[in-house]
Amino acid sequence: MGKVAFWRSVRILSKIEEWCALQVSNLQNVAKSLGNSKVDAQGDSQKLIPLGHDLSLVVTKWSKLSAPLKTAILAIVGSVNTPSEDVR
Repeated sequence: MGKVAFWRSVRILSKIEEWCALQVSNLQNVAKSLGNSKVDAQGDSQKLIPLGHDLSLVVTKWSKLSAPLKTAILAIVGSVNTPSEDVR
């Protein structure tokens, strides 16, 4: 890679870094405008939460379930409306 190509790459990466910083800033502003006091939604989404005994059991046994049982479980779960789905 020549010097010119190298410096072009550095400039492009710098612009990408600026764009990413702007996106993070925009997300934080949106979170604040929605009244969310915590603005680390991405970090929060990556935190492990306890599944509970029943859900852990389903997850660990899932690969051993027959296709009809998997289909039935997914149908049951899919039939439950969450509060956000009720608004639609």
